[in-house]
Amino acid sequence: MTPPRLSDPLGSRAVLVGVDEFEHLDDVPAVKNNLIGMRDALAESSIWGLPPEHITTVPQPMEARTVPDAVEDAYARATDTLLLYYAGHGLTDGEFSDELLLALPHTRERRPDSALRYEDIRRALKRERTAKATKRLVVVLDCCYAARVSWRRRRVRRGPPWTPPSPCSRPVRPPARTR
Repeated sequence: MTPPRLSDPLGSRAVLVGVDEFEHLDDVPAVKNNLIGMRDALAESSIWGLPPEHITTVPQPMEARTVPDAVEDAYARATDTLLLYYAGHGLTDGEFSDELLLALPHTRERRPDSALRYEDIRRALKRERTAKATKRLVVVLDCCYAARVSWRRRRVRRGPPWTPPSPCSRPVRPPARTR
C-alpha cells in the first residue's frame, strides 16, 4: 500500500482568523496568542514548512465580508491544501436556522446579523471548489458550537431564540447529593 502524500507547503495556503476583544461579549485573550502560535507552527519546517507569505492572518475582522474574501483569495492561490482556522466565540441562531455564527468584535447577543455566518464561508469554499480542481481543505473551528457545522444541508432544528456564548469547557453538572 502506498503511503498517503503529504500536503505540499509550496502549493498550500492558510487563513488564520481570530477575535480576542469584543465590544459586547466577554473577551477571549488567549486567541491573540493562538494566532501567533498557529502561524509559527505552520511555518515550522519540522511541522509543515508553510512559507510565511502563504499564511494570511486576519485578527479582529471588523466586517463580516473580510473573512470570506480572505478565504476565496487564499483558495484561488492554493494548488494543494487550504487550511482555515477560526478562534473566538461561536454562537447559534436557534430561532431561525440553528446555524453557526462566528463572533466579530462588534457582535451583540440576540443580534445574529452582527456576526459572521459560517454558511457564508462554506459557500465561498464551495464556489471555489466547483470552479477549480478539487483540493484538500482543512477547517479548524476553535469555538463553541463548532459541531453545528455540516458540509451538507440538514434539517433545521428549532431551538431557543438566541444561544449566547457559554463557557464550553465547564459542563453544567447537578449538585452532588449530601447525606
